[in-house]
Amino acid sequence: MPPILTLNAAALPSVADATLAHVRGQIPGAARLPLPQLADRVADDVARLSQWFTRDREDLPPGYLTRPAVRSAYQLYFGPVGAATVQKAMDFGDAWPAPRDRPLRILDIGAGPLVASLGVAERLRGTQALDVTAVDGARKALEDGAAVLRQVAPEAHFTLHAGNLREGKFWRHAVRGRFDLILVANVLNEWHAGGGGRGAAAWMVEVLREHLEEGGACVLVEPATRWASHVLIEVREALAQAGLGLPVAPCCGAQACPLAGSHRDWCFSEQPWERPPHVQAIDAAIRHARSTLKFSYLVIANRPAVASWRVIGGAMPDGRLLRRYLCGSQGRAVAVSDRDRAPTWLYEAWRGDAVQVPVQARPAAAGGRRELVLDVATTAPGSRPRAPGPSPSPRTRRS
Repeated sequence: MPPILTLNAAALPSVADATLAHVRGQIPGAARLPLPQLADRVADDVARLSQWFTRDREDLPPGYLTRPAVRSAYQLYFGPVGAATVQKAMDFGDAWPAPRDRPLRILDIGAGPLVASLGVAERLRGTQALDVTAVDGARKALEDGAAVLRQVAPEAHFTLHAGNLREGKFWRHAVRGRFDLILVANVLNEWHAGGGGRGAAAWMVEVLREHLEEGGACVLVEPATRWASHVLIEVREALAQAGLGLPVAPCCGAQACPLAGSHRDWCFSEQPWERPPHVQAIDAAIRHARSTLKFSYLVIANRPAVASWRVIGGAMPDGRLLRRYLCGSQGRAVAVSDRDRAPTWLYEAWRGDAVQVPVQARPAAAGGRRELVLDVATTAPGSRPRAPGPSPSPRTRRS
């Protein structure tokens, strides 16, 4: 029988609320500050982190999470964002484990303040006992995350290890045995040594070979940038070549990623998200609106892909036609329809959504080039949806 849990999950705080309470206690004089004033206290560091993570990645200083002010800003803003993103990736990859007769063993690599583990713990508390091993270079970041985890999932067991992930002696001491779930969130895009994406891919091959339990899953999440997406593509191809699991999401069964080797296109998802009040306050302070989650991700497991087709591009008006890129078992294809007869999802689906397409892809000319085309026009007229779907940001416009 599965372990009997005594906690009342409904009475426990969310990741966002527990993080807010913890950070208030870390910033002098912040315990009773109104949210707008607290947001002003962390705004500069949040804006700087956001720029480092997206545009100026090469300027990201080593050990940035060892600085108390930066660590508080990261945890307060990027903590809830990251936890929600990992939950969405787990949803897309159908990676939530069934209850078992022992604790779920989780390895959180480059854990920082346990953002990925917190996302999993928030969903599984009250249903599954958790045993988390978290490794990162910043001890204080790990301890901050552990303080929040104690509030979110009090009965979760965790072990923290601080050190250099690429140092063999430390790794062998910290990480032993096999794990049901391996989480790697916002780590590989910061991997510069060893050939960039190739070095990260080779490292992930060894990690999964040594530490992924049979029947387990590995969930990797990165920013929605060209660089981060292509690092994940290199990881995908290396794992496939090594025979270490299948990419069950966002991939839909294609033997090779159709964007591998591309310098123009990349794969990311954009999903709706209800921001916690303190994230809204920080967004107002930095004149930003993170009303959606944008991320690249990869779920690896030994089972078939979750979806047959997945939306990987925004809606593209083309005269009387509407076009949108999908990815499926045959690779990338463009769904095409007359606007007046387009199925609702062609307008309204979010980037990353799985969709059902009842027609076969065929090679044809579309948009001035040869590619796989799906004629998805409905047979009944008048199917125009109520409103257009979301459009990507200027920095992530291509698919």
